Amino acid sequence: VLIAFHGHSLVKFTRKKWVFLRCAFGSVSLLCKVWSVQNLPLGNATALVFTFPIMTCVLARIFLKEQINLFHIFAILAGLTGIILIARPTFIFPSTKGAEDYPLWYNIVPLAAALTRSMAYVCQRHIGPVVNCLVVSLYGV
Repeated sequence: VLIAFHGHSLVKFTRKKWVFLRCAFGSVSLLCKVWSVQNLPLGNATALVFTFPIMTCVLARIFLKEQINLFHIFAILAGLTGIILIARPTFIFPSTKGAEDYPLWYNIVPLAAALTRSMAYVCQRHIGPVVNCLVVSLYGV
């Protein structure tokens, strides 16, 4: 109703491919994140999923030609260090007390969540204000 009220169409809009990609990446990211939280220790899942700002910065540089300066590089390194030190994932800091045994490849799923979330943000940035945010949100559901 809001979309029609504001004069936007659910069918006639530009950059349909990018809206579809943004929604697909967002959906895959959500599925991977839920799987990670269910199957990994919460600290590991959180640490790996929250690498998405770092990946977004790098992917925006690659695909959108965004500028990265020294401050961004410092922020990437500080963010990565902070994620590792706060969450203390068991695949980096092994512990003998109550450490769960799970395959190392389980860590790929939360990284896939972070990567697809980053790709969704890059797609959203490429879409920009050309497509109304209500349309993108509706297709994302």
